[in-house]
Amino acid sequence: MAHERKLLRDAIVTRLVAANTVAGARVTTNREPPLDSELLPAILVFTESEKVDEGSQQTAPRELKRTAILIVEAWVAAASDALEDAMDAVALEIETAMDQDINLSNPDDDEPCALAFDSMLIGTEFGVNVTGETPFGCVHLEYAVTYHSDQRPAVAVLEDFDTASVRHNIGGAQDEEDEVTSLVENINQEP
Repeated sequence: MAHERKLLRDAIVTRLVAANTVAGARVTTNREPPLDSELLPAILVFTESEKVDEGSQQTAPRELKRTAILIVEAWVAAASDALEDAMDAVALEIETAMDQDINLSNPDDDEPCALAFDSMLIGTEFGVNVTGETPFGCVHLEYAVTYHSDQRPAVAVLEDFDTASVRHNIGGAQDEEDEVTSLVENINQEP
């Protein structure tokens, strides 16, 4: 079973590949930037951080409301005078693809199911390197993705509950020898 963050990253990759951005199929969950201009344009998808809502402690069974900061980072190569426009163009493609489904359903699923409650662009940063033979730039888009998950159990999975011994004592007013004891067996058996 994969963590929800992996499922979210994979859904974003699938969405961006399907959107046919300038990066084409060069969309990955790798954090390592492709610094060879032959590998550009390319898009990286990774998790930067995550917070759990304090209100999660009020749920039973415990359901964690999480907000992950997912990064969609596009790397492009272009002439110095066209680099800013190339970064804006790929950013527009990414934003358009991401805005198509704020719940991040996997478009490849036969019956798409929402992986997130919400996803929203919360910031964009830009960087350029014009010192090499081919200038390249990076546009770093930050998305706040809210999703829910159950708290993971800390104990091993227990066997099926199949037998119970029940003692009845009305309001604790009866003596122990006057209590009724019942043994219930085969609880999980088919009738």
